[in-house]
Amino acid sequence: AVIWMMIAAFFGMSTKFAEVTLGHKYRKFDNDGHLLAGPFYYLEAGLIKKNMPRLGKYLAKISAYCCVLGAIGAGLMFQANQTVAIIADSFSLGSQSKLLLVSMITLSVAFILIGGIARIAKITEKIVPFMAITYVLCCLVILYCNIAQIPNAVKTMFSLAFSGSAIYGGVIGAIIQGIKRSAFSNEAGLGSAPIAHAAAKTKEPVREGAVAILEPFIDTIIVCFMTGIVIIVTGVYNNDSVSGVLMTKEAFATVSSWFPYLLSFVVFMFAFSTMLTYSYYGQQAWR
Repeated sequence: AVIWMMIAAFFGMSTKFAEVTLGHKYRKFDNDGHLLAGPFYYLEAGLIKKNMPRLGKYLAKISAYCCVLGAIGAGLMFQANQTVAIIADSFSLGSQSKLLLVSMITLSVAFILIGGIARIAKITEKIVPFMAITYVLCCLVILYCNIAQIPNAVKTMFSLAFSGSAIYGGVIGAIIQGIKRSAFSNEAGLGSAPIAHAAAKTKEPVREGAVAILEPFIDTIIVCFMTGIVIIVTGVYNNDSVSGVLMTKEAFATVSSWFPYLLSFVVFMFAFSTMLTYSYYGQQAWR
């Protein structure tokens, strides 16, 4: 799926540019000075200009409902599930410890959300660069330790992308998985990114759209590709007993016994920052 993720991300850069530019252009503020932004606003306002006000209002409502559900499922439940899974596996936590961990995450997210977009931005701008750089460096160490396997890993990726196993739906299955995971990874076309980008201080919507183009490139074409190739060079992709984030953990463990603990910390930060952001998206959509 990784090759198709990268292809989808390449085209997703255009989608991201368009939606973020529109989100910034049609943003507005309520009477209390709170920012209101997202596809729910630019669909309605933009289609009014095209003399289609009913369609705009209808699509805006559908978009808002989908965003609320997406924020709860993909943004919160999945992230919490993956975080607890890797931390519990790394530190051998029992059910009570898991419950305590989830409670701590919930309270931390709630505390930051109460502070609004300004507090969210202040926290995430510190977390995101650190976690991304740490993760990429760890991947580079693993690739260096398995440098001889890299050419075969790339060959495996391409061969499976264009002649996939019938068990997993063949090439069509790989394409579908790639597009799904690419959208999940970089949000391109989902309509959620414009909500966050609208908070940027710049008054030029196109400039903000240009900044957004970098996101699919960094988190899918670079980070997801590195994850995929690490899983292949270490051989853990052949292990059917693990899946999801635990597969990455197994790959990290092949280099050093303490690497999985570092990965647990990075995954926690990835998930925590995502939960913050999607909570804000859901709040905006609900409003």
